[in-house]
Amino acid sequence: MRLHTPQIERALVIREPWIGRILSGKKTWEMRSKPTGIRGPIGLIRQGSGIVVGIARLAESLRPLDEAGYAASFDKHQIPSEMQAEVIRNWWVYPWVLEDIRPLSVPVPYDHPSGAVTFVKLQESVQRAIAEQLSNYREPTPATQPEHSTRDVEPMARQAGTDKSDHPVLNEPPARTEATGLAAGLLIRLSGGNIRNGHFYLRSAADMIPAGGIGGGNKQDLGRPFTVRFDPGQTIETDVAGDKMILRARGPVRDFFARSGAKEGDFVRVHKEDPRTLLITLESRSG
Repeated sequence: MRLHTPQIERALVIREPWIGRILSGKKTWEMRSKPTGIRGPIGLIRQGSGIVVGIARLAESLRPLDEAGYAASFDKHQIPSEMQAEVIRNWWVYPWVLEDIRPLSVPVPYDHPSGAVTFVKLQESVQRAIAEQLSNYREPTPATQPEHSTRDVEPMARQAGTDKSDHPVLNEPPARTEATGLAAGLLIRLSGGNIRNGHFYLRSAADMIPAGGIGGGNKQDLGRPFTVRFDPGQTIETDVAGDKMILRARGPVRDFFARSGAKEGDFVRVHKEDPRTLLITLESRSG
């Protein structure tokens, strides 16, 4: 049966194993840390792959689930009972309802914009490639249904060089490093502009940012605050301004640079101490 061809202008980034469960038809609620006002057709991106692997219609954003709601709706969200308490503690409680889910028989490559963490605006060439494929789409029979990964839920490996999708990640392994031979943590080089303006860019550390911690570009669209501990210095609660991917609280960063004697070419090291705490230290280029 030939289906209506929607215009796909944006795509949602989703981790494994959840994207595989969505594409297989087992999962229709994508659990997120905040509601969304977006509705209509969207693409589906497997995080870290650089490709659009399917499409769906984002039909509704529901009220947050409590423990009873999670337990009663496993068939929709597919998050096992042993994970649900931790997911709720980390505030992954808002169901985004997906309908008309269709895997693409030929995944479409796209260019991932810097700083994109949840939705990606697709280039016109990507939109055309998806539309062309969907114009010939016919509902697959069970015998021809495309196969996608549906492996059991397990601690999820980090995907280096990708932006963090707003989706639960549990039992996180130690963060990767940007330089070989270094201990746990991720190094971010400081420019003179970083030091003068009291910030450093967290794009390469996006997958270390605590759940829900990336907000919008202004104070009317805050993410969920998390703890940042500067050594030497103070401990603060803040979020990340998603337009620039910097800590929203710049004053404490500027103070940390002054106390630690940061210079252009030095590095800050970002450690993840626990699911909701980042530790920031300075690594001198001469040390």
